[in-house]
Amino acid sequence: GALLRRREAADDVLKGSSQDTATILWALATCGQRAPALVEAMEEKEYVERFMAEACPHTVSSVVWSLGQMSSFPERLLSAVDADSERILSAASCQSVALVVHGMATLGYGFAGSEGGGGEA
Repeated sequence: GALLRRREAADDVLKGSSQDTATILWALATCGQRAPALVEAMEEKEYVERFMAEACPHTVSSVVWSLGQMSSFPERLLSAVDADSERILSAASCQSVALVVHGMATLGYGFAGSEGGGGEA
């Protein structure tokens, strides 16, 4: 509860691996909790860059699904996921693709990967 409403605690959580973050978000989302300070911290440019560099497609999809369940919309992070959607979706399992598309759709986010956007054949 109060732990993840404090920004300092959220910053400490995000110092761990992307898998740690995914696990914590999943635990919060599945019991109906929200973590506004954690979501706010996930908007930091440095965090987004590190997350996108290290997270595997399954971790990305888990985080996006959890954010969808929490109705939380860290714009910078979701934009980075959307921009990298081709790589994420091509490397992801069917389950991970379903999670990421569900999370983006839950947030009402126009997801390029699910619309076949761009000029690629």
